[in-house]
Amino acid sequence: MQYSILQPRKLVLALATLFPAIALAVPGATSPYVTDPQQSYVQDATSKGLENVNMIACVMAALSPDQMVNKGPYKALVDEAKCDSAGSSSASNSTSTAGGTANYTIVTVDSTRASNSAPMLVSAWLHSDNGVINVHASVAEAAGTGKPYGVFRLDYQQGAGMGFINADTNGLSYFSDEDGGGTRVKQLVLNAGSATSGSGSMAFTDQNAVNHTFGFAYNDTLFRRKNTVNNVEKCFSRSIADPGAQFSVWRYGLYDSVSGAQINRNSGFPIKYVNSGTTYWGYMGYWGLWLPGAAMAVIASDDTISKVSYGGGNAATTDYTITKVGGKLSKYTKSTKLLSTMNKVRFNTWLNADPDAGGPLLGNQNYEVYWDDGAGQFKISGVQTCGGSGCFQTAVSPEVAVPNVYWTNNSPWGIWGWSQSAGGNINIQLGNLAPASATNVVAFTQDIVYPSDFAAITAGGGLRCISNCPTVAGDLTSANPFGASQNRWQAATGALVSYSLDPTTGELKDGANAAVVNTAANSSFQQGIRTGHLFRAADLATVDVADGTADGNYQDGSIAALNVYYEWETGSNSQNQFAAAKDGSGAYVQFDAPLKVAYTVPNDPAVYGANNAGVSITLQYGGFGDLNGIPGHCVDMNTNLSTNCGAGNNIRYVPDFAIPADSNNTVTDGSNTYLVKWLNREVRLADKGLGVCNAASPALTVPAPATLPTVAGWQAPSLGTEPAVTAAPRVIHGVVQY
Repeated sequence: MQYSILQPRKLVLALATLFPAIALAVPGATSPYVTDPQQSYVQDATSKGLENVNMIACVMAALSPDQMVNKGPYKALVDEAKCDSAGSSSASNSTSTAGGTANYTIVTVDSTRASNSAPMLVSAWLHSDNGVINVHASVAEAAGTGKPYGVFRLDYQQGAGMGFINADTNGLSYFSDEDGGGTRVKQLVLNAGSATSGSGSMAFTDQNAVNHTFGFAYNDTLFRRKNTVNNVEKCFSRSIADPGAQFSVWRYGLYDSVSGAQINRNSGFPIKYVNSGTTYWGYMGYWGLWLPGAAMAVIASDDTISKVSYGGGNAATTDYTITKVGGKLSKYTKSTKLLSTMNKVRFNTWLNADPDAGGPLLGNQNYEVYWDDGAGQFKISGVQTCGGSGCFQTAVSPEVAVPNVYWTNNSPWGIWGWSQSAGGNINIQLGNLAPASATNVVAFTQDIVYPSDFAAITAGGGLRCISNCPTVAGDLTSANPFGASQNRWQAATGALVSYSLDPTTGELKDGANAAVVNTAANSSFQQGIRTGHLFRAADLATVDVADGTADGNYQDGSIAALNVYYEWETGSNSQNQFAAAKDGSGAYVQFDAPLKVAYTVPNDPAVYGANNAGVSITLQYGGFGDLNGIPGHCVDMNTNLSTNCGAGNNIRYVPDFAIPADSNNTVTDGSNTYLVKWLNREVRLADKGLGVCNAASPALTVPAPATLPTVAGWQAPSLGTEPAVTAAPRVIHGVVQY
């Protein structure tokens, strides 16, 4: 008998109806497009109190201990992002189109069982950036009828923090004290003999030191929640077929439209790195290198890393040499389309307060703007405010139509902006004219430049910079590393800053041949230092005449006339730095960049929103499960209704819509058409009003608060010494490799 430890079922709610079957014309019923599993879970105001228990359940399932019973200690890698039950909780106006490296937790696991009638015992050592988490679990029975969570016990400890989960025939109890000081405690009692009905109580203190207590109850169709701090109650439908239910998808897969096979990208591979006798496991990919924090601090250029390959029941390694640079160069390649194709596609741009424009512009800040093709005007739909906790988008209601004269006054070189749905950086080329549907929009695709390409750029005279041009003499460690060029968008004759590129070191060099690199933390530039647009010396004449006059007086907006421009960035974060592997011949191992695909949103405003229905957007596919580019908004988790992103600490940023999994929803890269299937989604239940719960037979009410578990119920996990395992990881996020 085999059973999976801690099935990754999301607490506390189970959905009342299964998600609909996929409507298919093609491909066949045995294809991955049809058979790949989909997971749905409920996201609710109570979910904050359950994030840890859901994370623990997911991590333990990703270790696959049921498949490794009595096979000896082994290493496993767990992708933390895939175990984030909250999806993306940031209240930012967007998620990055640039993707990122994998973020694995390294775990040593030992799974044993004395006999078929004995419980499965699992000892695990999870290596997080904050130290080792010791976990011990005993699993007696799998989930089943009358035991919706099975019968198991799990205790864990990290430094002074501790917690436990205990499931039996009565339901489940959970306790955690994250810092051991009693200030961040979470407690739960769930009385549930089945997946269709139950009740319980919970209490937790969030990261903002705010106390929350809830009581709840559910039957086969309804869920009732009571905030016992303010006595506010809500009644929700548990059916995902309810018209008021909302969905947010965090992972999608692309599939061949004929065979139904998964579309995968050569985006990277797992690696091993050994330093001073310590072995680290990590990942090398298109966007760079990931290793545990201790390893990232010591790995240096010319160190050896080993690619780990799996096959034939074994793990093999191939050695490469690492190149690591404190900055990186990106290339942006031009493509052009008509403004009419960007109807309702939102982008962010800086607008000046202009009293002559005659419109109620809100001041000098970053705005969300879109082109309304029917009205023949740009409209402001949001304003972005940034602070220490990030950037927040606030809706502008009613939306503000920008008078066309504004652009004549302020944007003779066009509108520069950034749009996730348009694929990144854009320039709307207005000239001195009012916008028209025939206006060109220039989009720029980002790619990483390898040092092996530096020699050709330097041989052509290097790079030039008009504005935001950091130099070592300008003091990269200061609050103003750009010196006099900080706010310069127009360069006086001969005032361009010159750079060269060193193909040996991989560094950008200023006019004094000093490396424009600073990897020290800079409080003024926490996200790193980025140059303005850089262009090749061979393009000097093109940039000069792009503003209409060949006078040696350069304007930054004229860069849009080029087919290619560059940007350099440097900083203390790994995403500000370059890392790549070289093979034995000295050639760089290069990976596939994210695939850009076009998706036309179905023309149904009731489902997709008036701002999205019928709009054509650009999505970025970094690999299976990684599809980005859908615009978003914020919701209040107390009400499940849309709200401004800065409205409080119970706010989450979610995509505007989900792409349905049926054969009518496809994307294209211009040459190929792909099917889209959601893999992991959250459901926010429809608010039905308390009268519906009261009218149920019997009435659904929240019982009196239950006695919550305390630290007295915790049992310190006694694991002994962590086994020394030097073999390659045998499990990568639930998949046994050998």
